[in-house]
This record gives sequence, C-alpha cells and structure tokens, in this order.
Amino acid sequence: NCGDAITIQAGADPVTVNGTSFEKVSRGLFLFNASDASFQHNRFHQAKTPVYVTSSWSDSSSLLFSHNELVDSDSDGWRCDGPAPNMEVSYNVFDGTGFFLLSKCAPYVHHNHLITNGDPVFQLHDFNSDPTNPVEIDAGQNWWGQEVTQEMEDKGPDANISVIDDFYDNFAEGRVNYEGWLTEPVPDVGP
Repeated sequence: NCGDAITIQAGADPVTVNGTSFEKVSRGLFLFNASDASFQHNRFHQAKTPVYVTSSWSDSSSLLFSHNELVDSDSDGWRCDGPAPNMEVSYNVFDGTGFFLLSKCAPYVHHNHLITNGDPVFQLHDFNSDPTNPVEIDAGQNWWGQEVTQEMEDKGPDANISVIDDFYDNFAEGRVNYEGWLTEPVPDVGP
C-alpha cells in the first residue's frame, strides 16, 4: 500500500499514462489544476481512490480517460472536485467502482461498463443546482449490468435509480442523464 502513485499539478506539460497497473494505492492518479491529460489502457485494482481530479481546469484543457479497468475501490472511486470542462470517460470497465462528483464536475461518461456491487455508481455532492434546471451529467450509452438495466427499463429515463445518488435524491444536486442506456455489454472496453 502506498499514497499517490502519480501526481500531476498546474503547469505540467500534457501528460499521457498508458499501460500502467495501480494496485492497492491510496490514489492512483491525482490531478491538480493540470493541463491536457490522457490516461488509457491502465488497470486500477483495490485503490481507495483510483482517480482524483481537483480544482478548476481552464476551458481549453482536456482529459481523456479511456480503455481502463477500475476494480473494487474502497472509497470514492473516480473522484472529481470542481468544474473540469472537456472531460471524456469512455470504454472503461468500472466493476465495484463508481463516480464521486463534487462542485459541478460533469464529465461526459459514455460506452463504459458500470457494474455495481450494490454501492452507488454515481454520487453527486455540493452541486448547489437550481432545481428547475439542474447541472446534468451525460451518462448515456453505458452498460449498467442486468439488474440495473432492468430497473431502467421498468422505470424509464426520468426516475430515481437505485445506484444513482443525484437530483432525484436531493433537489440541490445535479442530475445523471442515463437515457440511451445499453441493453448489451459494450464491445472493446477496458485495457
């Protein structure tokens, strides 16, 4: 067990991390006011917080998190604190690992396997959204596993889903838009 495996701070040149394994770390990747970053084909196993993105990024910065595997996180999972524009999370396997999003962090989350062990896949906190127009997390086109997919089929696209803590649980939070959920697993996900 160790602390932060990789820390990237403000002023850093664009960063790429590809094909790395993070086992039993406190934080696998810690990004603080970083510029452009790409994380692809990595494995995060039993990390307390596999990815932690914090503070405000510039509007021109971008983050690509693609084709990774996150398994059995102990705590926050994929954590983002603060606005972070141009953030794409796609073609990953989240197995027993979810998203902990704070302060209007709204990544584009598509074409992932979002498999839960009963814990929330999305937890939204401190969004302070206007209940008539909540901040939206774009999380369509994901495979949620058989049980959650059936719940979505039964309830429809505008409902309180058991593995999503958002607007439907607290009107001051953002809303996870899962409309367009997939009924079959996504091909070519993970490392």
